[in-house]
Amino acid sequence: MQLPFVVVLFLALAVLLAVGILVVVAMPHLRAPREEDDGPGAEHPRHTSRTGRG
Repeated sequence: MQLPFVVVLFLALAVLLAVGILVVVAMPHLRAPREEDDGPGAEHPRHTSRTGRG
């Protein structure tokens, strides 16, 4: 094999590996919101008053 072919093959494999890692890391963030997520404007139970006065 010629050296430039090996270098190009190595770089292509490195790019594919990097893209694969990015996809694996990004997949949890790209999923559709679950049923319990009512959107950004919904009040979350943690943010309500514990005393019930507000």
